[in-house]
Amino acid sequence: MTTTLNIEIKKEDIHNLINKTGAIGAMDTMHSALAHSGEFLISWIVKNRLSGPRPDVLGRVSGRLASSITMFNFLQDRKNQFSIRIGTNVEYAAKHEFGFIGREQVQAHTRKHRERVSFKRFVARPGSLVAEEKRITRMRTSGYSLIRAFTRNINLPARPFLRPAIEDSSNQQKVAELVKEQIEKAIEGA
Repeated sequence: MTTTLNIEIKKEDIHNLINKTGAIGAMDTMHSALAHSGEFLISWIVKNRLSGPRPDVLGRVSGRLASSITMFNFLQDRKNQFSIRIGTNVEYAAKHEFGFIGREQVQAHTRKHRERVSFKRFVARPGSLVAEEKRITRMRTSGYSLIRAFTRNINLPARPFLRPAIEDSSNQQKVAELVKEQIEKAIEGA
């Protein structure tokens, strides 16, 4: 499923851009405009949809999904329509974006066992010759277990993070402004 944001640009602006910068300059300007827009959308996704309290937003556990959000495929089709794609190559992203109900195969793996260890230690207070006894608690690895492969049932609710970036009306306005700014800069600077 693809979510699309269309931005209309006046023909006269495009003609002015091509007249001032040439065809290659106009292409460079559009690529630059799309890059700025894509960077804005990616930062919005990471800030507003991949950070924050669960269960409303996805939240960040390892940061792998947030760091994998990229833009790619600067395209120009035969109708002179430019586009970029924003997405991720992380395998579990689609399950979070659209939700998932079903069975999942879990591969065999090892599980680390951890235990709480408490001990007493004498600690001197700063500026004093008297030491006091303090109880200190730490976690330590006590062993490993081999977990066999198994199948589990999953009911994962949808927590979209890509689609809301494009569907948000303030983001749509900001992207349109960024594109138009880049075109105006190129026309004025040429």
